Amino acid sequence: PQAAVEDIVVTRNIIRDVGNAFLIFGQDDLAGGGPVGVARRFKIRDNLIERNDLSRSQPAFANIFFDLNLGVDDVEITHNTAWSSDPAGFLLNLRGLNLLMDNLRFENNLARFGQGIVSQTGQIGGAALTAVAPGAVFNRNALEGGAPAGLPPGNFFPADS
Repeated sequence: PQAAVEDIVVTRNIIRDVGNAFLIFGQDDLAGGGPVGVARRFKIRDNLIERNDLSRSQPAFANIFFDLNLGVDDVEITHNTAWSSDPAGFLLNLRGLNLLMDNLRFENNLARFGQGIVSQTGQIGGAALTAVAPGAVFNRNALEGGAPAGLPPGNFFPADS
């Protein structure tokens, strides 16, 4: 590839008033000429994300805490607090376009669950993880307003406040 984005660490930040906290593409396909770059080895930890909502972004990429696209590999999302006042938002959006994601770890986060986890092909919850990120580790999260149905065991789902 012509370019590579690797070994990115985002830690100990306060991210406020955004429509999408993290939008990461695994490959860049400039003008449809095939992949010109790859992205891998992201560590997103110990961040505070507040007031993430639709009014602050373009609708196609809005109101999503973690938006992972086009086969991004080796993503660790741990020890983050993500809160939105908008219950229609998404916790995790996986847009694979038939490119699977390897080594996704989503652990020890505190977040509003909202609409939960979704894949580009319409799967939700654990089915989305299995379809786009087989082998993903998703546990020890406290997800307010979520439901355990279809998600891996070992997560906590306190009621909406």
